[in-house]
Amino acid sequence: MYTLFLRYTIDPNKLSDWRAYAQAEFGPIIESGGRITRYYAPTEFAGATSEAFAMIDVGTMAEYEVYRANLAAHTKHQENVARSRRPARSTLYTAPSFSGLSRK
Repeated sequence: MYTLFLRYTIDPNKLSDWRAYAQAEFGPIIESGGRITRYYAPTEFAGATSEAFAMIDVGTMAEYEVYRANLAAHTKHQENVARSRRPARSTLYTAPSFSGLSRK
């Protein structure tokens, strides 16, 4: 299992625009083969207010390539990108290095 860790750089004054963009992407992401595990938006009371994060699971790197192609071709995704000025984004690919933690 691989997890895409997306870091968005957003305008803190346009947080509602980013939220609308992120929520509109849920359907295309899922329909393209991704599994949304988390979205994190900035808060007004702590931490950076210009960063937001998303985590999307894909099975293998081959499945990621299919997901990526499907998302790029998804009509709703294309509309979402065209409708909003897409926030700057960087992507980190991660894979688990161990199967779990044991608690005592």
